[in-house]
Amino acid sequence: MSWRHVIVSIVVGMLGVPTLVGAQSPSPAADATAGAALFRSRGCIECHAADVSRFQAERRGLFALAAAMWNHFPRMAERIRDANRGRPYLTSDEMRDLLAFLSPGDATRSGATEASLLGRTGDPGRGEQVVATKGCLACHSISAPAGTRAGALDELKGWESPWSIVAQMWNHSFLMQLETRGQGGAWAPLSDADMADLVAYLEQLMRRR
Repeated sequence: MSWRHVIVSIVVGMLGVPTLVGAQSPSPAADATAGAALFRSRGCIECHAADVSRFQAERRGLFALAAAMWNHFPRMAERIRDANRGRPYLTSDEMRDLLAFLSPGDATRSGATEASLLGRTGDPGRGEQVVATKGCLACHSISAPAGTRAGALDELKGWESPWSIVAQMWNHSFLMQLETRGQGGAWAPLSDADMADLVAYLEQLMRRR
């Protein structure tokens, strides 16, 4: 292990960055009220109060929201660091509640379905290409032997649903930023379609186990 990875491991331990194992499986129903409280308590409202109505009007599904959060992460991380705030980790339930809050009011009042909150369906074949072209394999691998730096993607646990996959990716982004900076690389943006395809591919890997 290089000195850089030792330092990253120490920093991760100090920050309490969660691993990609053991994510909470989501409960049966999303809760928009809980999502609104989460939006406030995690500090989102401090920068995005004026954006809520726009988010709610756009009828975004999970993958569109997840891609927007992922692409926004580097700038958000800088704000967190400057303000010395805690990192807004999310569980599967919290991710779904947050999306329910940011969905149109009529959808949440009538009880949005799983399909309506998820949005478009991804393609595992294209998702495999996302993994290959977005730099995921710089740290992860597929079916790698024990000891892989960031773990083999087909061996990760707790990815029972798209909600848990997206939540773990979000939580993992804090560690990923440290690695990206250490390697002198750039943050890899993801489109809505990229995110849907990536999640579909990871789900496929999980089902193969």
